[in-house]
Amino acid sequence: MLKFKKPIVVKSLIGIFLLINTIFMGLYVLSPKPVIITADSIRTVLKEDPNIVLDVIQNNPLELQKIIVAGQKKAYEETIGKIRADELKSPKSPVIGQHLQPLPGSTQNAPVTIVIYSNFQCPNCAQATKIVEKLMKMYPSKLKVYYKHTTGSSNLAFQQALAFEATLKQSPAKAWLLHDYMYENMAAIRADGLSAILPFAQKIKIDLNQYSQDMSSQAVLDRLRSDHEENQLFKIRYTPTVMINGISVIGTQPLKEYTDVINSALKAQGV
Repeated sequence: MLKFKKPIVVKSLIGIFLLINTIFMGLYVLSPKPVIITADSIRTVLKEDPNIVLDVIQNNPLELQKIIVAGQKKAYEETIGKIRADELKSPKSPVIGQHLQPLPGSTQNAPVTIVIYSNFQCPNCAQATKIVEKLMKMYPSKLKVYYKHTTGSSNLAFQQALAFEATLKQSPAKAWLLHDYMYENMAAIRADGLSAILPFAQKIKIDLNQYSQDMSSQAVLDRLRSDHEENQLFKIRYTPTVMINGISVIGTQPLKEYTDVINSALKAQGV
């Protein structure tokens, strides 16, 4: 079930009003007698016959769809803009505890810390991970990258996060192989559930007995709870969210969006 936030609904209703107004203007042009069309006159007509709105919607489904999509896009861009403005004034500070393992290739004392808030059932998150891997090659010794989970209401994404963290306790190298595998085989995992990863887990020689124990361990559950609490604290609503020294790059963005934030962070530190 689709749920639209209030700003999107308001913008969509405004769009519908404009569509109705356009139709009224067409009637004005075709009318043999001069007609003065105002917002009040349209409101009066609609009050007398509210079915006009339904008729307009039913007869112009593509226009309505365009209005809703445009409203969603505008609301999204406004939200992203506000988040960026707030973070520039006061950058966020993700908790980097000892339990967190940086991505392979990270530099321990790097001037830039990147935290990826991601979901294993989010196609755009897979793309963002690839972009971050490219950034690590572009900025050798300057980046330290961590991965945090944003599972939302998806039980499957939550189970995948448990699988990743359980494997991480055995071997960071195997965990990152599993990480890549789960993103590359998202459709199969969505169809068959977590059992779809077992052949690959056996292939890379994950200890499945230990894996099973760790998936239900308090340490792994606490790890995901910690990520969830930080998601709530930072009001992370979109995946992926890639936080670069406390400044978020949200959703699917071009490479330049990331490099601009990184370059600003390096410049601020005189690097």
